[in-house]
Amino acid sequence: MRGFKRWSKGVNSADVFDIAQKMTVSHYETPSNRTLIYRSNVFNEVETGGISSRVLKAVLPLYLLMATSYLVWRFTTVSSWHVWYSYVLLSAELYSIAFTISFIFTTRRILDPVWQPPIKGATVDIFITTYNEPEEIVKMTLLGALNVYGVRNVYVLNDGNRENIRKLTLKAGGKHVGRTENTHAKAGNMNNGIKHSDADFMVFLDCDHVPQANFIERTLGYFRDENLAFVQTPQTFYNRDSIQFRRTRQRNYWNEQSMFYESIQPAKNAFNAAFFCGSGSMLRRSAIDQIGGFATGTATEDIHTSLRLHAKGWNSLFVSEILAHGIAAEDLNEYHKQRVRWGAGSLGLLFRSADSPLRARGLSIMQRICYINSTAAFLNGLQRLFYILLPALLLALLPLQHNLATIPVLQYTAVALPFVIISYAVTYLFSRRTFHPLYTEQFNIANIYANIMATKGIINVQKKFKVSLKIRGLKKESSAYRFLLFLFAFTLFGALASPLYWFMREGKSLQQLLHSTAGVSMLWNLINLFFVGSVLFFVNFHDEKSRSSHQLRTELPILLIDNKRRAVQLKSISMRGAEITSKQNIRQKNVEVSIGPDVKRRLTLKAKVVTMTKIKKGHYQAELSFKPMTFKQEKALTTMMFRYITPQAFKNEFKDIKVLRQVTLRPKIQRVSQSLYAEQDA
Repeated sequence: MRGFKRWSKGVNSADVFDIAQKMTVSHYETPSNRTLIYRSNVFNEVETGGISSRVLKAVLPLYLLMATSYLVWRFTTVSSWHVWYSYVLLSAELYSIAFTISFIFTTRRILDPVWQPPIKGATVDIFITTYNEPEEIVKMTLLGALNVYGVRNVYVLNDGNRENIRKLTLKAGGKHVGRTENTHAKAGNMNNGIKHSDADFMVFLDCDHVPQANFIERTLGYFRDENLAFVQTPQTFYNRDSIQFRRTRQRNYWNEQSMFYESIQPAKNAFNAAFFCGSGSMLRRSAIDQIGGFATGTATEDIHTSLRLHAKGWNSLFVSEILAHGIAAEDLNEYHKQRVRWGAGSLGLLFRSADSPLRARGLSIMQRICYINSTAAFLNGLQRLFYILLPALLLALLPLQHNLATIPVLQYTAVALPFVIISYAVTYLFSRRTFHPLYTEQFNIANIYANIMATKGIINVQKKFKVSLKIRGLKKESSAYRFLLFLFAFTLFGALASPLYWFMREGKSLQQLLHSTAGVSMLWNLINLFFVGSVLFFVNFHDEKSRSSHQLRTELPILLIDNKRRAVQLKSISMRGAEITSKQNIRQKNVEVSIGPDVKRRLTLKAKVVTMTKIKKGHYQAELSFKPMTFKQEKALTTMMFRYITPQAFKNEFKDIKVLRQVTLRPKIQRVSQSLYAEQDA
């Protein structure tokens, strides 16, 4: 083992930490807690989702062996090389297996940095980017940012140069930076904004991401590592009736991005490959200056900037601590636009940019693999499209196929289906139970059309994008919805027409079906029909279900005052109003609500009862609209929502973590004098 194995009795772990902060590179180990310190940043190797690291270490070689065995069987037993689709199908399977192996290899362990106290004397400015988002959304983020402890200035980067945003910013006490042109889109806006600041560190927020008051306190200390370029925090969303959320038994709210922020990003810490996600991040100004500002070559300035920083030798960190809350895309249309932007930018970076991870200099092997995984993931939709269309296409072309390939259906099902199920199970384990066999696959299908549209990034680097407005209202006539209808109709046609043709017109037997391509195609097509149908069902159900007009959902007792004072339950709240439930009918139209964690911190607002509905006997639901508030009240309500209510609603997120040991990445070791600090084992 490198370094010293045992400390002298006169030096405790607190002394070790203090000594380490005064050194450039150091490596220590204490016998009590196995703490390794490197440039002041210590990592916890953790287990999350209740998945044992021992299980994961055993699963990896077993899956590699199983995948190899499957491919040998696939090549030697069921490959019919005389039919046109065999080569394409095999290529798709190889891609899928390679992607799964790459995923489990890069997520085999999760490192979470140990918090460090803030750096004294450092200056921090917050930057909020906006283009055409509603004023109410910008206002909440601006007021939340002004409440952050330790912030020097809050800048609103008004890319739309809207007058109402300028007035709002100045009224609140922020600094306004507008521009009349939109050169280089968001990256250009960010580069223009930082010209007005000389802060040592910068926090960047999208205009719909409201920071917690302790954002700086919880992130600044990591920059004791003088080579650290940025700290990225999870992007979590408080509008949980968005299309991205589902309810599950295991998790109260399952989010489509849970796997990325709870497994993939924290695992990248092991390879110094966590990347900047555009919001909820703190960055070192000198690092951004060294690479010439935020990258402007693609529409995904965040991952592009990260790649340039890593190529220059800078470090990065992902911290699994919720420090900001945003708004997720509300419906399929907004979700689709967002994914097209991400995909086109990522594929443009991978295939067309001079900074492509395929050829960029300065990246380590594992950093290169991580970047290729993240950018190439937007090609997965093409593979899934092939998997959906191929069996339906083969069934549709049955009348033209005179020489069907002979495949033992039962044998194929007995081998291939278990392997697919095992692959799902392995992904579930390594995702720390954030992968959902049904819901994840539904979103993969919903992303197919977005991935197809994103391929334009391969043809031409996409530098501009449409902003996701984060507003309600599914547009069923949208191209994304019509594409899902096409997939469903095509698979349904194959499921209905092929059995009729096989048995009634051709007069072939069930025995012949079980030994032909048609049999495999029918089974495969039925599975596809189920998944595509379930996506359509969810999209329609999400559109039709009753959703609150107030985006922050919670379960919180509050006080309602009409002709008397009564305790009611707060169900959801926004800057416009609230939804409550009561055991008694509320007869007055004009009421007051008192919200707060205790008597001293209560906020009382005047409201109007818009609707009153009897749910069942002794249970009523009321929709309240807040009456015009003073700016002071708006600021107090924002503080109440995001300092007290939101943390309570998210208290169980990122909590299922078990610390195994404290480790560090592999540094260049500078050994400490034995006579000063340690004694070696005999």
